Amino acid sequence: FRKARIHVISEGIPILRRIVAALTHFLPNVGYVGEGKADFQRVTVISSDSLHRVAEGFHDIHSERAADIVLFDEVHRAATPSVLSYLARYENCRLYGFSASVDKRPDNAWQELEGIFGPIRYRMPYQRAVDLRLVVPIRVQWIPMVFSMPFRSFRQQSVKDRYYIWANGERNRRIASYVRSRFSDDVQVLIMVSTIEHALSLKALLPEYEVCYGAVLPDPAVLKRLRRRGILDQVYIGEMTPERRDALLQRFASGVIKKVIATDVWSTGVDFPNLQVLVRADGRASPVLDIQVPGRVSRLGSGKEYGLIVDCWDDFHYTYRRRSQERWKSYVDQGWEVDNPVRSSRPR
Repeated sequence: FRKARIHVISEGIPILRRIVAALTHFLPNVGYVGEGKADFQRVTVISSDSLHRVAEGFHDIHSERAADIVLFDEVHRAATPSVLSYLARYENCRLYGFSASVDKRPDNAWQELEGIFGPIRYRMPYQRAVDLRLVVPIRVQWIPMVFSMPFRSFRQQSVKDRYYIWANGERNRRIASYVRSRFSDDVQVLIMVSTIEHALSLKALLPEYEVCYGAVLPDPAVLKRLRRRGILDQVYIGEMTPERRDALLQRFASGVIKKVIATDVWSTGVDFPNLQVLVRADGRASPVLDIQVPGRVSRLGSGKEYGLIVDCWDDFHYTYRRRSQERWKSYVDQGWEVDNPVRSSRPR
């Protein structure tokens, strides 16, 4: 399609930048619409937040902003009213969506995509991708979190997660002990968490690990809690500017640094071909996240025979045990090699 006008759309600056970088290896001019820019070329990468910039190009085939083909990467993210309203305005073109988890949204909002993109045309099972050598096999191991802790009732889920996951000293110590004892300095390890607070709590136990998060600085309330727990006496907090974050990403992707704790800023839109081990410390259960987050370790790399997922079997509370069971089911459904989790026989 050397003459077709193509719009490549996605959500999230890291994903957009990755797409632009990949396309510029093959094309002389790649346009970019996002981050305040509105440069339209024959092939243009567009942020879903900037779709309004297409304007007259939705309807006028002669406009420089019109498209013949539209490709939406991570299309499961498009199932929102604002994005769908703009996608529905594209006329006289063909639209295609790509995702590893398009039909996994728990709210079933993905069905709204069929009105614009049509039904799923092609699905590649994970084992088929392995057979074609597009990805490496994935193995899943578990850290047994079989211990007792005081039961507390919380109205807010975030407060409950802080008590049982982010600031759970025993759980964090077991994660730190596991990665230290199992993986040598030359093995690249990424620990995924959901919050800055959890990342810094683990950093205090694993000072050799770098930390990456989305905000420039943690929220003052987070810093106050960390200071009260003595975490800030052990961890230096510098500004996580976009430049510092990008430099950290490049150093990790190239294998210069081997150990990082990251929030969801690295859950999608990144490519780590040398990543050997991904530790899920986040304690969440989501059919989308259960595919997207482990996908960081599936990339083909020099000499890499498989990617290893290390997850936590949280047996200290019924809510988090149920989440562990749901993650286990998601992994099995993908056809990955999953170890049997360690279960406690004690009644709860």
